Amino acid sequence: MTHQPQQEYEIKKLQRILKEMEDIVDRESKRHIMDEQLSHSMRELLQYELIPMLEAEVNFDPTPQY
Repeated sequence: MTHQPQQEYEIKKLQRILKEMEDIVDRESKRHIMDEQLSHSMRELLQYELIPMLEAEVNFDPTPQY
């Protein structure tokens, strides 16, 4: 009997990526300025643009609001 990997839904992958991006920003914000691995602009791009946009899509509720 062979083991086949369980298929993962794409939304689950995106949720995992979102969590990883949040963790990266969190770790980076705790580093001393001389030890940072990302540029300031990259961290801001993640924190203020990419993460919020991805969160909005991942958490989108198509249920009508009326």
